[in-house]
Amino acid sequence: MSLPSITPIKIVAEDYHFLVIDKPHNRLSVPGNAARFGLSVLEELKNQYPTVLTVHRLDYATSGLMVVALSKKAHRELSQQFAQRKVIKTYWAWVLGKPLSSQGIIDVPIGADWLNKPRQKIDFNVGKASQTYFKLLRVCTTQCPTSPYISKLALSPLTGRTHQLRVHMQWLGHEILGCPWYAKALASIQVERLMLQAQNLQFQHPISGDSIQFSSQLLFGC
Repeated sequence: MSLPSITPIKIVAEDYHFLVIDKPHNRLSVPGNAARFGLSVLEELKNQYPTVLTVHRLDYATSGLMVVALSKKAHRELSQQFAQRKVIKTYWAWVLGKPLSSQGIIDVPIGADWLNKPRQKIDFNVGKASQTYFKLLRVCTTQCPTSPYISKLALSPLTGRTHQLRVHMQWLGHEILGCPWYAKALASIQVERLMLQAQNLQFQHPISGDSIQFSSQLLFGC
């Protein structure tokens, strides 16, 4: 596991009822093993925003947009939007290779890999239905003879399974760069982090109901 990031949390938008933040990579979303993983985003925000409440999470290694509630009403409304899949999330990922299709939907079930927890795996027997939309954004060449291309994809999870994007991209044959769990073939690709970022987030204002959209301001990839 990589060392915790010291990059400060960036406030993208501040409202009386919520915050939209840019979470640095290698930061916990909620409290965990502080001795190993450092102070979580939620703990740091509580110093300035004592009423902050978690609505959703990003993986430790994933950077990008998160919304947190600042009131109980906002927390209830935003949590319902996530539970009812009304929130539109788009991630950017750099992956190994070049997909044959410029866009499509990955529709294969995901379940726990009990022998290798906390990893997940494709499981057609007892796995839960999982769908991810992907769109090719860019293709770059590399100096690696066994992996001549890397590609930038926009990924939109239509469901919310653990490690869904990483598992689906592995199944597609285009592992996300920098992933130590699902991208064993990437030993020859030198990257400093998991190349996955929550880039765009769209939801309804928890009080007014207006549709609002945000984009990450963190630097990512090339």
